[in-house]
Amino acid sequence: MSPGPIRDFLRDHILERDAVSPMARLLREPVGGRRRHSVSSLRKSLGLPLHEVHRRLVRLGLMPPGFVPADNPPLTFPAEETAQLCLDINGSMTLAEAARALACTTDQARALHEAGLMTSLVDHGSNGSAQREVFAMRTIDDLLARLASLSREVETAPGALDIQATATRRSVSFGCVVSMILDGRIRGLRRLAVRSGLPAFRLLAEDVSVPGASP
Repeated sequence: MSPGPIRDFLRDHILERDAVSPMARLLREPVGGRRRHSVSSLRKSLGLPLHEVHRRLVRLGLMPPGFVPADNPPLTFPAEETAQLCLDINGSMTLAEAARALACTTDQARALHEAGLMTSLVDHGSNGSAQREVFAMRTIDDLLARLASLSREVETAPGALDIQATATRRSVSFGCVVSMILDGRIRGLRRLAVRSGLPAFRLLAEDVSVPGASP
């Protein structure tokens, strides 16, 4: 007698809850891929000492400080997402450090964070302060790469405005201007070959007022 959809439902329930090895067989079927990590399997996957995995999980808010496995139910985590977070947290930076990496001010970096363009690795909730957030270098690199892909490299851009000047002209936040560039509401982005970071990007005054560019 065929087990029908009940077996598939039960398999999914187990795989979404427990850290089942991808090499295992579950209900007579190969698992095929890992969906959840335990602390132990995460340690093996990352090749890190157990105490270092604990430290990173605590910093990410995924494990309570002082957690004792023997005294608590087993912890499991989304496999791919958690592994990437644990890698990112090691090279993470504060808001001020992220600002230096972007070659912008701390206030400008905060505006990017508030606009959802720089996601923190650690969720402090609605009461969190951007000063306490930590950011992955990957997030910084991705933002600059997205802007670069929308820009045309030039040696000079006479009369062009930087992002902050554009924000001032439009009476919007620094983060809002970057959002409008990324979603196509502001076009014509130039990138100065001799500059790096956010100061490299320029917009001509006429590009700032294109139809449909209003926030």
